[in-house]
Amino acid sequence: MEAPQDYYPEISQADADKFKNIFNERGLEGLQQLYRMKMNEWKDIPLNIGITGESGSGKSAFINAMRNLSDDDQGAAKVDVKETTTEPKKYLHPKNEKLVFWDLPGVGTLTFQKDKYLDKIDFKDYDFFLILTCTRFTENDIWLAEEIHKKKKRFFFVRTKFHSDIENEKNGRRNPRSEKVLRESIKANIKENLKGKDLYDEKNIFIIDNYKREMYDFGNLINRIIEDSPAIKQEVLIMSLTLWNADMIKKKAATMRKYMVLGCLMSGAVGAIPLPGISIAFDTIIIAGQANIYYNHFGLDDESLIRLAQTTSRDPDAILGVVRNRVSTFLTSQGLATFIRGAPRILAALAAEEGSRFIPIIGSIIAFPASFASTYYLLNIILNEMEKTALEVVKRVFGYTDVIFVIHGIGQAMNEDIEATVKKVRGTIEKELTDTTIRPLILPIQWRTTADVSDEKIKELSNNQSPRIQQRRDHFNDIFYYLEPADAPSSRQIKLKENLIYHLNQAYSEFMTENSDFKGKFSLLAHSLGSVITYDVLKTRNLKFPVENFFAIGSPLGFWLALRGKNTPEILETTDNYKYFFNVNFSDDIVAHKIEPLFKETFQRWDESFECAVPTQIVNQQLSLDSWNIDFELPSTEGLLHKIPYYPEIVGVLNHSLYWESKDLMNFIIQVLHKGSRNATVNDALRNDFNLLIRKKNERLLSEIEDTRKKIKFNSETVKVKSEEVKMAENEAKKLICANFGNDSVIDLVASQDPLNVEYLRLQEALAALKLRNEERRRIEADAAKALNWLQRVTVEVNAFENQVAQDKKLLEKLIQEQDAFKNEVQTFCADWHMPHTLEP
Repeated sequence: MEAPQDYYPEISQADADKFKNIFNERGLEGLQQLYRMKMNEWKDIPLNIGITGESGSGKSAFINAMRNLSDDDQGAAKVDVKETTTEPKKYLHPKNEKLVFWDLPGVGTLTFQKDKYLDKIDFKDYDFFLILTCTRFTENDIWLAEEIHKKKKRFFFVRTKFHSDIENEKNGRRNPRSEKVLRESIKANIKENLKGKDLYDEKNIFIIDNYKREMYDFGNLINRIIEDSPAIKQEVLIMSLTLWNADMIKKKAATMRKYMVLGCLMSGAVGAIPLPGISIAFDTIIIAGQANIYYNHFGLDDESLIRLAQTTSRDPDAILGVVRNRVSTFLTSQGLATFIRGAPRILAALAAEEGSRFIPIIGSIIAFPASFASTYYLLNIILNEMEKTALEVVKRVFGYTDVIFVIHGIGQAMNEDIEATVKKVRGTIEKELTDTTIRPLILPIQWRTTADVSDEKIKELSNNQSPRIQQRRDHFNDIFYYLEPADAPSSRQIKLKENLIYHLNQAYSEFMTENSDFKGKFSLLAHSLGSVITYDVLKTRNLKFPVENFFAIGSPLGFWLALRGKNTPEILETTDNYKYFFNVNFSDDIVAHKIEPLFKETFQRWDESFECAVPTQIVNQQLSLDSWNIDFELPSTEGLLHKIPYYPEIVGVLNHSLYWESKDLMNFIIQVLHKGSRNATVNDALRNDFNLLIRKKNERLLSEIEDTRKKIKFNSETVKVKSEEVKMAENEAKKLICANFGNDSVIDLVASQDPLNVEYLRLQEALAALKLRNEERRRIEADAAKALNWLQRVTVEVNAFENQVAQDKKLLEKLIQEQDAFKNEVQTFCADWHMPHTLEP
């Protein structure tokens, strides 16, 4: 509970006399009426907001959102895609009838042409204008903006239905653009849309969704409307509008604190009236009334909370339970009485006040501040508790999605600056964060303070004992302490790791104590030597929480792994402890080292053509986490540092400390956090790539074995077929040769006979008959020659196929041996890398 401040705002004697006169004339009821009138003065200030745009641009839904109404609530603006606005129509805010939202007809409609538009809508009556579109701003929209600008009134361009754009992007693209890229694309289109006009100002352009008020630019739009309104009207907007974010809640608290002081001043004035009990009675009215105001304006009433639960798909009972457990005491007379009885300091103040009631003159001087103090004290407690409760509701409904533990680099000095470092990280992320679905909490880990690894003997070796030199030496000695052999870690290494484990687990426990329902993810952002120790800590499996992302920045981890002789790093050994690993460095950071080249030898075991890619460039790149890439490179800082003397020599050292201010790094982290629904972890992707290479080689071997077996089978069958063909060729040749056997003998016999012999004549006739068959004989001889050639050819083919079968059998035996050896190699590899066996038995 917060005590009242030593100084309180003053109240004039005239005001005090006025309170006394009212009490004398109308009693306590008169004071109560005056109090209510004072508390509601802000509701008497008119504020008119003109909302225009083409049909279907979302005007009605926007008006409902600004009034915290659903489209089907009583009094809600009618939502329709066709033009329903034929004349300016006003919609009053449920909490303040003087806050009016005007649904204006679009420019250029049948009854609202440009030349008479401003007169017809009574232009002068509006405080400012909102020009809405769900696509592009039309010529009529731009014309109206120019007219508003000429007449010195404020206007804002509002691009609606952004959530639908995101969903369409996801459903319509194979590689959907991120929310940030889509926003930038829309703003670029608007800039092009307004080209040549003196209207474009990025600060006046807001991208919203009427049904996602706590996302995108809706909150920024309301804040801008408040900031650009006259001071007297800012209060109207703050007290009237409902927006569930910390900034609006704090604005409401600051405004209500002013009215709290007003109530306390009136309590003080009444406390000076010398009548027993009057102060307590009036204070009870003030306290109960103020508590009810806080309750309703923070949106802690049941209706507002149930509506919030419905629009955010949360459990209404859980949200209502949070509020009732914390503030229900302040909402009933009995609860307030119980609360006061439990506040001894307040009772003492009230008792002193009543006891001083009848001390003339001096008593009034005593009673006034006593009454003010007691009322202020109690209201301050109630207001603070209501504010904290509203913030708790925001945290429960729109709570942290991620926790990032920041782990500094070398040396005690870095540890002492960690708070400033975290402040830089928070500031840079807040500036770059446009995705309202991501709400990271950045927490420092001060691991080096309590880890005393110094050695007095080493200190005695220093040749300069000045504190500054010694501090810098201690700063870098951590590196040498941690360079001791990893296979036989020293007590210093163990102490540094144990200290980091202790502080990480302690920070986790403290966070979960305050956020027991946290369902988000934890990431580690470790710099320099801190990333090496963090890596070793993750291997110990001693953390109490799972790590989603491990960001190593400016990291010498690759150097450490190579120094330890790890050509194949043990990254996969820590899969159970973290999912995603990102080694992010400036290209000209002399401390940072790559890691991916250490995988080259492993990859080339199964893919000789594999070459290690250059680090993935971060700037202006859509992040893809579907591959195993680990090294990421930030743009060079040459533009920032090239003016420094001896630039090449010093830039590498300076870059090592510039990560915390890097917008590119913070945008990269935001992209990683945004991609929460990833198909595989980086380690899984790395495993998948290894498995893919293994499977490819295995499939190649199996394919070669299968092809060889098929080839052997085919050639063996061919040998059989060709052997049959050889037999056929032999038979054909023999038949043809036999068909011609004896003909030559007859001819020779005729030639040897006496021509005058009768037998000779018969033989000569036979010879003539044989000559008639000469052509047929020649054909048969030719066929016989072909048959012999056929026989010779198929015989050669059979021999060749038989030789090929013999060779293929030897190849098959070799491939089977290679396959068996490969299986053994994979089995050993998978065991070493803690991977499941990926090959079929």
